[in-house]
Amino acid sequence: MENSNCFPGSRYPQWPFPWPFPFPFPFPDPFPPYLNTITSSFGSIHNELLDGYAVAFPALNGSHPEIWNFMTTGTTRLTAQEGITGGKLISFKAANDHAVNIKASLNNYLRELVKDGEMTPFIADQTNIMLAIIKDIADGTDISFRLTAYANRIALKTDISAEDKMTLMGGAQVGIYSGNFWDYALKTASSPYHQIAVDLNAGGNLFKIKWADLIGFVVGAVAGSGGGPVGSVTTGIALGGFASEVFGEK
Repeated sequence: MENSNCFPGSRYPQWPFPWPFPFPFPFPDPFPPYLNTITSSFGSIHNELLDGYAVAFPALNGSHPEIWNFMTTGTTRLTAQEGITGGKLISFKAANDHAVNIKASLNNYLRELVKDGEMTPFIADQTNIMLAIIKDIADGTDISFRLTAYANRIALKTDISAEDKMTLMGGAQVGIYSGNFWDYALKTASSPYHQIAVDLNAGGNLFKIKWADLIGFVVGAVAGSGGGPVGSVTTGIALGGFASEVFGEK
């Protein structure tokens, strides 16, 4: 079944909202062109990694080192196709610690990172704004609009760094695409992720794996920032996919 905010024949939103935007903007192009170009691909790469992992491991049973290796290799390949090269990724141990903690604590893990000085309160607070949209809004199209509006507001802010903009705008993109991915998995019996989505949804918890995807990206982007903007991007995307697979494990 096609999602109504996808292009015909696609289950993922390539540009998941109509143009022109139904929001008032003070400029013809509300995004800084560089950030818009870079971040616009993050969500589609995230979904492509999840799909590719299901092909490589049809039972979704890879070990954590195997999953991380798949995500880092795939992220490096797919980001290179977008002109993003030279990223320095975090170690498997660091990634595994993050993914396990995200599964156990979800957004509470953000507070732990702030307490430990590994994330700024601003990034944690802004991430929680996006998480609230995903949890509190039932309609997937409405979530896409709201996350897009959120990303637009971040893009227009003049008092935050380009790195923070990339982290938050990229997180919004992952949130949009992840939501579409898991909603599709829930509705589609042929999806390799269908049973995971059904089990989570039965307890009213489907939003949690969407959270894991977005939190994974943001935590990864912050953790990878020592490798510069490219390291931030690649680690964020890889950890978003890794956290998703770890969260979906029994």
